[in-house]
Amino acid sequence: IPSLLLLLAACRTEETVKVFNNNPEATITSHEDGDVVLADEVISFRATLTDDNDGVGELEAQWTAGDRVICSFTPPDGDGVSTCEATINDGEIDIQVEVRDPKNATGTDSVTLEVIVSEPPTAEITSPEQSGSYYNDQLILFSGVIGDLEDDVADLTYRWESNQDGV
Repeated sequence: IPSLLLLLAACRTEETVKVFNNNPEATITSHEDGDVVLADEVISFRATLTDDNDGVGELEAQWTAGDRVICSFTPPDGDGVSTCEATINDGEIDIQVEVRDPKNATGTDSVTLEVIVSEPPTAEITSPEQSGSYYNDQLILFSGVIGDLEDDVADLTYRWESNQDGV
């Protein structure tokens, strides 16, 4: 009888099925650490989302710049790509994407950017001089110098305008 009890006890052990939910993963593909962006300009961010347990249609991602949510949780496109277009403020150097699955498991990726405050272009009239003598029946040569800290001079546009002749 003792052997029979041992056999019955062995048969009574319960086996439980354990279900594992791996965390989803996010990989920012649009930027790398140290990339330079201009403050107050719209920037396009992109990340690839994956999950071993769930399809990409079941995932959603949220983007933050520092503590500020710049794009709320939304599903990615059919290829698992999450996009976010946002303006980054001066001082918001850390950009993070968080992906979550239907069971609220999460994964994140982040980049640290260099945010530069854009300065306006400069323009200076160099000729004619303000102290010169000029006659209304003679042509006057106007010249100037333009510049910009962020853009090449060849990429700038300009126009001359007067209250007398317009553009």
